[in-house]
Amino acid sequence: MRAELRPFGPAFGALAASGSTPEVEGTLHGSVNGCLPYVWAIWGSTAAAAVLGVLKPGATL
Repeated sequence: MRAELRPFGPAFGALAASGSTPEVEGTLHGSVNGCLPYVWAIWGSTAAAAVLGVLKPGATL
């Protein structure tokens, strides 16, 4: 995720300094969208861990 977000900082600085341009918006959009697969994987793993914690497959009573 850090590698995908690397261009975000300079683009956000440019946005704050000089306002919105199509190039800056494209960089911000691409950087955030590049992280989405990682975010979905984290949420999926968290949900799977929660399900396994509730169901406790293989646990003996």
